[in-house]
Amino acid sequence: MPRCRPDPPKDRTPLMRAACDGNLCELFERILDGDDVNARDHQGWTALTWACLHDEYEIARQLLESDADPDVNGSYDTADTPLSVAATQGYFDLVRLLIAHGANPDIYAGVTAIRAEGYARRNGHHAISEFLLYHEDRPRSGSR
Repeated sequence: MPRCRPDPPKDRTPLMRAACDGNLCELFERILDGDDVNARDHQGWTALTWACLHDEYEIARQLLESDADPDVNGSYDTADTPLSVAATQGYFDLVRLLIAHGANPDIYAGVTAIRAEGYARRNGHHAISEFLLYHEDRPRSGSR
């Protein structure tokens, strides 16, 4: 059974649904068919954001290698970033992957407008919090 409910948000793309479900074969097919890896749904989430919510490391890695933007939502946008979602959930491997692909930990994201480090700390993910504090205010290399 799919982990993402297709309703009520009918604006979720097939790529987003593949990311939610952890369906790597469908994800490859959608990418090869030219689906926009940075398309957003009604809440500003991308396939990468959905992959981060569901701890889908391989899906996230493939999306990043297919030019998904880890910072598709800028600072003070009410949408969460993939990094803020991964930090909130406590998915350290995903946090490291996003940082390695140039995600900016200094973005103030979500309706509470705090950085990913704040989400991690608020949810008791102290190792992630320390990791993100180390990476804040550092020059970005754009390693994507």
